[in-house]
Amino acid sequence: MGFCLSTWNWLKPLGAEARLLPALEEAAAGGFGVELWLDWTPEPQLFERGGWPGLKRACRETPGVSLHSRLIHRFDPATIREEIDLAAFLGADPLVVHPRSLGLESGTWDASMLRPIGSSELEVIAGILSYAGERSVRLALENGAMDALQAVTDAFPADDADGTGGPLGICIDVGHANLHRGLFADPAAEYLRAFAGRLVHLHVSDNGGAGDEHLVPGTGNIDWRSITAALRRIPYRGNIVLELAEAGPGDTARRAAGFLDTVGLGAG
Repeated sequence: MGFCLSTWNWLKPLGAEARLLPALEEAAAGGFGVELWLDWTPEPQLFERGGWPGLKRACRETPGVSLHSRLIHRFDPATIREEIDLAAFLGADPLVVHPRSLGLESGTWDASMLRPIGSSELEVIAGILSYAGERSVRLALENGAMDALQAVTDAFPADDADGTGGPLGICIDVGHANLHRGLFADPAAEYLRAFAGRLVHLHVSDNGGAGDEHLVPGTGNIDWRSITAALRRIPYRGNIVLELAEAGPGDTARRAAGFLDTVGLGAG
């Protein structure tokens, strides 16, 4: 496992003043991989095709690169294919998507699906996965309602040797999971157990259970030792992406990593 820093960290506190290339340098200097937030509004030209070679050069020193789709609350077939192309160009793994990134009417913080997934929606997802598979790109579907993730993984069983899903795996965001404390006594660990066989990516932050606050781990009410135990049982070998909304992302990331080391969830 290795710690990675979502570039959302720079965008959230700094807003229009955020600059991506210095952020990548800072992350690499601190020994962190990066997850590129594709809805990078201060400098959108960096993610246009003409900017891809420069972006690849900037990521060369980072120990691990993943992408996060800009399609969080909407669906656009051309955009998701463009993002898959970028993942292939950068060698990024995985491309994190949300249910709505794949055309599903299921929100990020919903407790359950609004309606069952239809055959036409499954055909759309199949086409996206085929496009990704042809380019050796893996998608990681982020929670989201548990029944939505279960329906998609049931419809598209793992088709690779290690069972993690071929072009489709699962990303568990423990902060999202913690919002469902009314459904589960230990929601983050429950999500990890439910998708242990397809887990390829992990988003980490803390909150108090009422909102997705993106706090430093240990400052909310998530049971981190329970998460550590669940990940060891899987066992999980992917990266741990820190998605933290506090200013000073480098220092914040080091504090987060230090805390996670104390609960046995260190990189290595």
